[in-house]
Amino acid sequence: MTIHAKLRRIEGELGISGTTHPFVLLIGCKGGRKCDEAELQQRIDDAIRRRPHARLIMLLCGGR
Repeated sequence: MTIHAKLRRIEGELGISGTTHPFVLLIGCKGGRKCDEAELQQRIDDAIRRRPHARLIMLLCGGR
């Protein structure tokens, strides 16, 4: 399976194919620092502002 086929499968499973706005996936680590709702929203807004035409943005949250 090629990388493009894998990406299409992942997008289909997440339900992000055909969206007009970037899909933001938040990834946390076990035992990491907790982020409050305002901080998470600010990080999401900043990521979308930096890459407005991206289809998928992954953010690592809760790092030490």
